[in-house]
Amino acid sequence: MQHAGPDDVRRWTFPDPGAPDARTATGSRAHGLHWAAVYVEGRVLDEDTEPELLGDALVAAPFAPLPEWALHEAARVARTCEQRVARIVAADAITGSRTLPTPCPSCGGALVIRAAPADPPTVTCRTGEACGADTGRDARGRRVWEWPACLPLLLTPGAPDAGTPRAA
Repeated sequence: MQHAGPDDVRRWTFPDPGAPDARTATGSRAHGLHWAAVYVEGRVLDEDTEPELLGDALVAAPFAPLPEWALHEAARVARTCEQRVARIVAADAITGSRTLPTPCPSCGGALVIRAAPADPPTVTCRTGEACGADTGRDARGRRVWEWPACLPLLLTPGAPDAGTPRAA
């Protein structure tokens, strides 16, 4: 629950369809998705839940700690979002794999993303046993980044839509 004052920048404001201007009509959504994510993260981590000094006066905390049910709901939504992102970054899961435009951060070799429709993606370095990346190996000795450790490799500029589709 939020107790932040109406002018507090940390306060979430809801859309007002009858508002005279676009800013108040969209509420906090006008700040963008990153701001919304930071807002939710702050609530989940119980940030700003202690009383604060305003001048010389101690005022109530801007937010109350989330109840247990809300924390469980936040975790459920985060898992759902993770699964959606996995499907997005592995959009060609039907073909099984594709080469990423980014090279291996350790050896410069080709990186291949692999995914099945029901599984999260993995990224494998094609260099083989000679690659010295700080991650696990598959049965053939190749370095493999499992989900979610592979996410930074997938979210480099141009990575999700680039690459050459290949058979698995």
